Amino acid sequence: TEARTSNLKLLSLMNTLTTELERLTQTEAQRIRVYQAVVLVLALACFAWSFVLFRRSNAEALLAWQQAADAARAEQNHVADQVARTITQLQMAEDMPTLAHHLFASLAPALGIGSASFYRFDEHSRMLVAIGQYAQEGELSLAQQIPIDQGLIGECAQAGQMRVIRNPVGDITHPQTALMQAQAVTLVLMPLVNNDRLLGLIEMALLRALDARSEEILNNLLPMVAMRLQLLGRSIHQNTRKD
Repeated sequence: TEARTSNLKLLSLMNTLTTELERLTQTEAQRIRVYQAVVLVLALACFAWSFVLFRRSNAEALLAWQQAADAARAEQNHVADQVARTITQLQMAEDMPTLAHHLFASLAPALGIGSASFYRFDEHSRMLVAIGQYAQEGELSLAQQIPIDQGLIGECAQAGQMRVIRNPVGDITHPQTALMQAQAVTLVLMPLVNNDRLLGLIEMALLRALDARSEEILNNLLPMVAMRLQLLGRSIHQNTRKD
């Protein structure tokens, strides 16, 4: 009797409980969906920001690489232009003194030459014979002949390799020429060699340091100067034989 009397009430309570549980479940599910949506939005925002930072850093790196490439290209063009202008001047020389004059006149502004001397090598006398000089101010007391086995010039000529002396000090003596007396920042000695044959030597006192650009210009020019010096030597020898 009690069960039949309370049956409807129990059913109503159970229905109410079921409805409340369903509502709580839906509320919790909605809360979880909100959390998931927030996490997804934050993840997308982080990805988007990371992508922007990556693009920006990539763009900066690309810009830096492009600038470096442009600078290198400009440097190469400058070197090539200087070498081409100097070679054009050298080809116009009809004798050795003119060759020396054209060489130093072309290189002086680019390298900051304070003074320089040009020697050809005489195989018979084993002497370096002066054929030209350059001085930014005044005249040099140029030695006309230097033995191949004497002094810094002779040592460099026999080695056959370019030598660069940075900040030359006073205890380096070089009595054969006046270049070591100049207030030079760099002294450059450049033997002129073609097919392992010594043709001459160029000595330059620079008023500034020899940078990579200037050194590349000299390295590109040395073979051409040696060839031109050899051609002029042959021409002079042939003219002498004809006379």
